[in-house]
Amino acid sequence: MASENWLQREVLYEIAMAIGGDLDERKMLDGCLPVILRRLGGTAIGVLEALDEAGAGSYRATHVLPRKANFSDVIGLLPHPVGGSTLPVPLASVADREHYAWWLPGFGALLLTHRHLPQDLVHEIGQLAAKLANALMACRQHAELEASRSALVASRTLLQSVIDAAPVRIFWKDRDSRYLGCNPLFAKDAGRSAPGEIVGRTDDDFGWAPQAELYRADDRNVMESGGGRLNYEEPQTTPDGQTIHLRTSKVPLRDSQGQTIGVLGIYDDVTERKNAAAELELYRDRLERLVEERTQELVIAKELAEAANRAKTTFLANMSHELRTPMNGVLGMVGLAKRYMTDPAGIEKLGHAEASAKRLLGVINEILDLSRIEAERLVIESVPLELATVLDSLDTLLTHRASEKGLFLKYGLPSHLARQPFLGDPQRLGQILINLVGNAIKFSDRGVISVDVQAVEDSPAGILLRFDVRDHGIGISIDDQKRLFTAFEQADGSLTRKYGGTGLGLAISKRLANMMGGEMGVDSMPGRGSTFWFTAKLARNMGAPEARPPVQPRESALRTLLHKFAGARVLLVEDEPVNREVTLCLLDDAGLRADVANDGAQALELARRHSYALILMDMQMPNMNGIDATGAIRRDSLNRDTPILALTANAFDRDRQASLRAGMDDHIAKPFDPDVLFETLLRWLATPP
Repeated sequence: MASENWLQREVLYEIAMAIGGDLDERKMLDGCLPVILRRLGGTAIGVLEALDEAGAGSYRATHVLPRKANFSDVIGLLPHPVGGSTLPVPLASVADREHYAWWLPGFGALLLTHRHLPQDLVHEIGQLAAKLANALMACRQHAELEASRSALVASRTLLQSVIDAAPVRIFWKDRDSRYLGCNPLFAKDAGRSAPGEIVGRTDDDFGWAPQAELYRADDRNVMESGGGRLNYEEPQTTPDGQTIHLRTSKVPLRDSQGQTIGVLGIYDDVTERKNAAAELELYRDRLERLVEERTQELVIAKELAEAANRAKTTFLANMSHELRTPMNGVLGMVGLAKRYMTDPAGIEKLGHAEASAKRLLGVINEILDLSRIEAERLVIESVPLELATVLDSLDTLLTHRASEKGLFLKYGLPSHLARQPFLGDPQRLGQILINLVGNAIKFSDRGVISVDVQAVEDSPAGILLRFDVRDHGIGISIDDQKRLFTAFEQADGSLTRKYGGTGLGLAISKRLANMMGGEMGVDSMPGRGSTFWFTAKLARNMGAPEARPPVQPRESALRTLLHKFAGARVLLVEDEPVNREVTLCLLDDAGLRADVANDGAQALELARRHSYALILMDMQMPNMNGIDATGAIRRDSLNRDTPILALTANAFDRDRQASLRAGMDDHIAKPFDPDVLFETLLRWLATPP
């Protein structure tokens, strides 16, 4: 027992020293194990920790002496660490060594390598093992407690850092609405330097005391309802007496048992945002008023523009009538004078007068065309069209002019395009070609003027054609080319210019090409001629060709009228004396008997009393205009089905459409060519009613 005394004294002393100083597992074992090993004279000692309850061998060495000692071959000999069982002492010999083992209850086992250990020491060490196990478990529990405490401190520190760094105000109160804490931003709003200065205070103690009861009511509502109140706005009085606006959220503050112990709240100062929103609302209201005022101004401006456009259209229509009506009289009288003139010198002079009148008419037509385009009143038609017919008409009009200057017109039209049926506007297409070829004749003194047509794009729906007009004339400089397609611009605009013209033809032609889905350009060099080109889109005429009354050759129309329709009774409705006289003379030349009405009212009276083979109707007349007169004749007269042909100086498409809608059958524009008049008369007199 003496040995037991000294062994237990020394070992327990080491345990006490370890526990008394610091509950450290390693420090305690570093003190105890060397004492046991030294006093017992063993060769190795170790403490094994039981890993689990999987069975034998589920241990790991946590502390061994000497440090190089290896108990791996012994661990397998230990039984399953079941409470209450005894360990075999000694264990089976391994490599001529004996090993002793004792339980460390709740922890593992104590191993000792010794040749021969007296039985009394075995028992004594068993008692020490129990005490050592208790000390180890105390160290282990202390370590776990310290780890939990450190984690708790770290968690609280992190939480406080989050609260302090949050960009919103955070606070929490007890059930009596006394503050338990806050973050620095909240303390600053309260006029305090640190969060601790608000603990234990109520809302009555701060600058927002006027709102204290409002805040307490919110607190009670949240705590009693058990639900949060989120994102609502409320006022707050600052320490300096200013009123700001808050967006606040409050939720119940609960303990670990889920009991409500207070309220947790956050809020943000939305004063600037609210003021900005209010300012934006004012700005929006002001902007809406401005938009409304501007819209009203635009409506007025639109109405004024439409009124101005209507006035412009009316003015153009009147100008067309007022300019073309006397021109019809001039050209008509000159034509009549030439018919009856026998003196060659007189005929020549009348020819000069006729050429000047036609030139003036061309200028008038160009100005009216440009005005109609700018007023968006010119319409591109879509009627049956053959390219061969367009070029034939071009050749008929300009071959004589070309031959007078020793020029030759040459046409390049592929056979597969010549008679192919298209839909387009032959009048406007011909107008562009007449302008370009006419300019080529004007500015050329030699050579050939060629007109070539080719397909640029081809599809089942339509075709894009390119027309090239080449000459060997004077050519155009690069600078002058830039101004060619501008209205009233000419390459030579000087007072000494050699060539006449208004400078409208190319501008009109380019716009017509654009309206037909194409464009226009020029390639030229001074002294080497020019190539004017344009493109136009034509649709394919997928249906049968439009049935038209047969048209007699121009030179035979007058003769056919005299032969087949001499004595036919027609009605001429015309208020202008000169035009009336010219038309009567032409009708007389055709062998037709004409009754005359000076206005629409007289025409209606005559149409109710007599049947006529054809009626020629002016459009603008006093008392009753041509459209109203036509409608009345179609409704109640003896001539409901009689062909009525409009004779008018109004050159607008809308006037032509208006006459057709009123019940007229055709439209002859003043000033008219006598041959055109004869052809039209023949076509409709030959058409069965």
